[in-house]
Formats: sequence, structure tokens, C-alpha cells
Amino acid sequence: MFKKLGTRMVLLWLGGFLAAGLRAQQTTAQADAGNKLLTKVTLPNGVVIREVCDGKEVWIEDARGGYHQFTGPSQAFRLRQAALLANMTTFDQAANGKLIGVQQVGAHKTYVVEFTGSKNLTSRLYFDQDTWLVARTEDVFTTPDGPYLVRMDLEDYRDVDGLKFPFRIKRMEKGAVTTVRLTQISVNPEIDDTIFLKPETARN
Repeated sequence: MFKKLGTRMVLLWLGGFLAAGLRAQQTTAQADAGNKLLTKVTLPNGVVIREVCDGKEVWIEDARGGYHQFTGPSQAFRLRQAALLANMTTFDQAANGKLIGVQQVGAHKTYVVEFTGSKNLTSRLYFDQDTWLVARTEDVFTTPDGPYLVRMDLEDYRDVDGLKFPFRIKRMEKGAVTTVRLTQISVNPEIDDTIFLKPETARN
């Protein structure tokens, strides 16, 4: 979705969040140094929930100071997303894949490119045939309980500092649907890396 700029890229995403009928405000910060990703959701009652990836682990911090570690494919997906955002463009990923067909994705006619990230992961990128922007991504993790699918539909691409970003993102994971509508993306703003640290309760 974007190209790497120099040795470090920082992104700040602001927008609305909708999941299971619940509306909230979302702020996401991403830094390529260490593949770090933080998403902060502020509920209408002011409660804040943080989902953090420090490049090695992923966890959720609840409003009561609780710490909940992701495991298995749910963590693997989030680690992979942070690494891909940090280190490559979608075209870099597709270079290691193969064209397996064409498919209609909403209003988009797409080329489907499939590649294997590991022995337990198969991924597909759906490129719009006219713009070559990614309309959909799919990651299928093989688990003892069966396939674990995460799908993201990407819409409303806009220019930000010469780069293309989707401002509407719909994620489907294990039956749960989350929709994010971004209102602002900032490239390389100043952020404090301590926001990616584990809470004191998890470090003690």
C-alpha cells in the first residue's frame, strides 16, 4: 500500500471504527523500526482499548489495565501485517507469487495472485485490473482446527504525500467483521516509541 521511505517510516491513521454494531474512534500508529503497530480504540463512553504489536508479540490492553496476549494464527496474522507494512510494497509480495485467475471483488475486476509465506500460510492479493491497487487481501493459516481465514477489503484510495492509501478497510476474521473509515493519514509524524511498550503489569 505504500513504499518504504529511507530507513524509517511512521504513519498515523485517524478514523471511525465499527464492529458488531459498536461505533468508536480509532487511532493507529505504525513505525517500521522493529515492525511496530498500535491501534487505540476510544469507545463512546470514553473507555480506551489498545492493541499493540512490538514486532515480537501482540496483545490487547483493556480499560482496567488488563493484558491479554494474542496467540496462534490471530497473533501470526498481526505480526505479519506489521512486518509487511514496514518492509515492502504489495508488489514486492506479488513478485514471489503466481497469477491464479481473475475474480470480481465488489465493483473491481481483479487479478488474483497467490503466494506461500510459510508452510502454514497461503496468501492472496487481488489487484484491480485498471489501477493495480489492491482491492482485497486474504491470509489462510493452516491450524489443527482447520483453516483460519483473515480477509481485508480495501476501498477509497487517496493520495497522501505522493503515496496511495485506502481510507476504507473492512476486515473479516473468524466470523467477526470490522470496518474502519479513515479521515486522516499522516506520514512521518513525531511519535514516542514508548507507546509500543508492554504495560507495567505485563513486565513485572
